[in-house]
Amino acid sequence: MPQKHTSRLILISMIALAALAGAPAVAGSHQMTIYSCHDPAGNAVGHDGWSAERYGSGGYVTLTDGCAASGEGTLLAELGGRAGGYNNLESASWVFRAPWWANIAHYTIQVAASYTYPWHGSGEGQAFVDASDESDPQYDYRALSDGSIGSRTISVAPTAPVSWITVNASCDGEIGPCPGATLIAQINVSSAAILLDDSTTPTVSNLSGSLVSGSPARGTAEVSFDAADSGPGIYSGQLVIDGQPLTPVVLNANNGSCQNLGETADGTRAFAHPEPCAKSTSGSLTLDTTSLSDGAHTLKVIVDDASGNAVTAFNGSITTDNAPSIVTAPTISGLAQVGSTLTATDGTFSLPSGAGSLSATTGQWMHCDAAGEKCSPIAGATSSTYTPVADDIHHTILYQDAASDKTDKPFLPPSQASR
Repeated sequence: MPQKHTSRLILISMIALAALAGAPAVAGSHQMTIYSCHDPAGNAVGHDGWSAERYGSGGYVTLTDGCAASGEGTLLAELGGRAGGYNNLESASWVFRAPWWANIAHYTIQVAASYTYPWHGSGEGQAFVDASDESDPQYDYRALSDGSIGSRTISVAPTAPVSWITVNASCDGEIGPCPGATLIAQINVSSAAILLDDSTTPTVSNLSGSLVSGSPARGTAEVSFDAADSGPGIYSGQLVIDGQPLTPVVLNANNGSCQNLGETADGTRAFAHPEPCAKSTSGSLTLDTTSLSDGAHTLKVIVDDASGNAVTAFNGSITTDNAPSIVTAPTISGLAQVGSTLTATDGTFSLPSGAGSLSATTGQWMHCDAAGEKCSPIAGATSSTYTPVADDIHHTILYQDAASDKTDKPFLPPSQASR
């Protein structure tokens, strides 16, 4: 029986879109929490943003940072032991001042203990906590002539913008000085959580890289940029692909200061510094484009600052192309007749530069109609040889050779033998 052997090349692409894991894009809370002395877990975090301020002359106006020990120690303000006593309003204060770009939206201060000397005929000790929206005699906390007082938690949501908070130990010398050679006033703060409102917005410039070049993106593609912020500093960059956000990337650790300490009940980022992150930085984000189907996709590049204020640096379309190309097509040799063995030779493939690596090729013999269409796999026929049977007469036998890239996307160029 004469042989009829026809070869044709078909490229079929079946590509699965891989799930993109990642946290939701930052919604832009415009707020951040500053922990002082100790965080909620008792870890020592320092007292950046607080300044020691004295009013009066002479010694024994004491301000001590004892926050270094984890879970122990306080910010201490104290008047005590000066031989000549203290005049009215002589004081020791710890003062937290919000940066110029922020207002204080809420604050929680843990007073570990306080002491105020009782009234003695001309003056008395006082210890208090207040803020810039308040005035005497209104205080968040005040101990006056009360001796020793235990711990208190002060939690305030100001009704007006607040720029500073003060923790004060002083002499309330109403009609004369406070006595000498004895402790007059003392206040200890073990922790503070201060919520800042931030009105600034980051800026992004010099966007570049293979991901946004306009050319098809292959393999691991990159976008680079410069970012700046006049407020708390640049925090993270994030890619959003086809509406799905990837995990944000911290762009500059700023020697460890730009680290979200977490643990806030309101979900804001928390830091140990009022300006924790770099004011300007260069950043880059990468995308493994082999996790995407070949073709057009939407892309956003988002950059935010420490308080969650975000700017969209890029919002457009990209094209990905990671399909293997056929170097040589598979072939079939032998007589296309019942009982005669057909032998297939696998084709060879290549991937674009940077698009990963090929898996081993796999073959499958297919049973098609006379026109080489309506094909279905022949059960168990996956070796390089096949012997036609009676049911194959007046049908086309096709050998389909498959290769896939590292994400298991099959590319199938078949060869066929007609009978």
